[in-house]
Amino acid sequence: MKKKILSILVMPLLLISCNSNITSTSNSYTLTVAVPKGAPAIAQSLISYNIDNKANILDGAPNIKAALTAGNYDLIYAPSNLGCQVYNANQSYTMLAGITFGNLYFASTSSINSVSDLNNKNIILFGKGSINDLVSKYIIEQNNIEANISYLDSANDTKTMFVANQDKDAIYLLADPQASAAKIALNSKGINSSLLSVEELFKSKTGFDGFSQASLFVKKSTYIEHKELVEDYLNKLENSISYINNLDNISNTTKMLKELEYFDLPEKVLQSAIPGCNIKYVKASELKEMFEATYNLNLALIGGKLPDEGFYQI
Repeated sequence: MKKKILSILVMPLLLISCNSNITSTSNSYTLTVAVPKGAPAIAQSLISYNIDNKANILDGAPNIKAALTAGNYDLIYAPSNLGCQVYNANQSYTMLAGITFGNLYFASTSSINSVSDLNNKNIILFGKGSINDLVSKYIIEQNNIEANISYLDSANDTKTMFVANQDKDAIYLLADPQASAAKIALNSKGINSSLLSVEELFKSKTGFDGFSQASLFVKKSTYIEHKELVEDYLNKLENSISYINNLDNISNTTKMLKELEYFDLPEKVLQSAIPGCNIKYVKASELKEMFEATYNLNLALIGGKLPDEGFYQI
């Protein structure tokens, strides 16, 4: 891959001279890494950019869960509940760090400034039975919202319908970067739209700064046998997230994402979306309270029970 912005990324290269297939200096073992499209891909983008082989992209929750169940990768970025389901089933993967904490928005072409504006609307959610569904319905129920709820399969589906229909009586659940893409697409047509942060609404009810949405998981045997490599990768990931969250780097970051071909979106959309993706680096051991508060709302999403202490690797 030709590095067009190599000179811009000199400092990160010094900090992050690693790859998603990291080879140990003491042995020949290589860590394999998989990441879904979306915010987790953004989180590790600087790592993938600075190597010859980027992380493998897995598209869709079924493929991510299949990879976790089969143990196909040493490191997998995945919805937090899917990682916990697999842990509760066979303890093959444990959590290393939380990565995203809520990039969801209620969107409408009518004015929505508070949760009460959702009343008596048609609300179109995506991912029935997922964390997105769980948190959205929790907000609706806790605020006594009367609404007609229906579902589409993915965030891209709700974004497409939102932009195409412009139904002022409808509220769509969107996720960044699709939320930013939808707002920009409507603005180009002279149509105003409103976004209401699901994360902020969740915080107002629970006190938690978001919810445990996506995390990084490690195969337990890999952590035992190659702990030094895994911890080195975590250091690089923390630096990657710090870099992409620095708005001074936003132009460089979007150019990097386009070169990695993670998103078929204009750089203008990505620049708008990244701050709304709510990407952070939080060690698993520091995430326990939030994780349990999130999934106590519906234990079925994590396999019917909260995980034991062994789930939180560090």
